[in-house]
Amino acid sequence: MTDLKEEYLRLRCGHVSRQLADVIMIKKTRRNIARLNTVLTEIQAQQSQVEG
Repeated sequence: MTDLKEEYLRLRCGHVSRQLADVIMIKKTRRNIARLNTVLTEIQAQQSQVEG
C-alpha cells in the first residue's frame, strides 16, 4: 500500500514538473490504491461479522 502511495506521489511530482511521459499512469495508480482500499474494507467488514 505504501509503495503505491509513494509511486502516486512520484508520478504527480513528475507531472507537475513536466517530466512525466505517461500521464495515464497517475490515473491507473490512483485506481489501484482505491481498489486496494476497497478490498481491505471488505476484509475488515467480514472479520467484524465473524467476530460479532
